[in-house]
Amino acid sequence: MATVEKFRLTLEERIRRRFSEEFKKKKVNEMELGHTTAAEVSREYQVRYSNVIKWKKIYGSKPK
Repeated sequence: MATVEKFRLTLEERIRRRFSEEFKKKKVNEMELGHTTAAEVSREYQVRYSNVIKWKKIYGSKPK
């Protein structure tokens, strides 16, 4: 896994970022398979934890 430093962005750069639906589905799949956690995805890509949880609710295969 890449370090956080590799992906460190300024606030301006983070505001404009958009993650594709394909990317979100891939990360949710990795979480469901146990390869990573929502916290790890949040840290690695500097995305709010709550947004990663939303991705899980939208793209996850396990109903809550």
